Amino acid sequence: MGKLVIIAWSLAGLLLGALLMTAAADSAAPANGPIITETYRGGPLTAKVGEKITLNLRDPASGGYSIVTPVFDARVLKLLATEKLPPERQPVPRMGDFGRIVYKFEALTPGETDLAINIARPWEAKKPPEEYLKVKIKVLP
Repeated sequence: MGKLVIIAWSLAGLLLGALLMTAAADSAAPANGPIITETYRGGPLTAKVGEKITLNLRDPASGGYSIVTPVFDARVLKLLATEKLPPERQPVPRMGDFGRIVYKFEALTPGETDLAINIARPWEAKKPPEEYLKVKIKVLP
């Protein structure tokens, strides 16, 4: 009887684990549109109205920087969400890894906009923000 209870609890634990992993996979599902990282060096990016655009950027905090509010034409794009992700687990943690910052946008109306991500150091108030990433986005009908 005792072994049967242990097996039943083990199976219940496996089932619960599988359900949780499925839910996590669904919430981390890729966007239905382009994903841009800090290494993006392409030309103008195109998206269709209603399509999601994801920026997945390395957090520049290791240099003391903070990301300034993204700059874009709100008639063309809508910022849906901002998420700060912790550093990926590594056997030996990487120095200077402050994780990632993910921005999710939706293409609203046909048009063009520059999407700029700027960074600044809080103690350098007299210095203008530096450009971290800039992408020209063209939204098609």
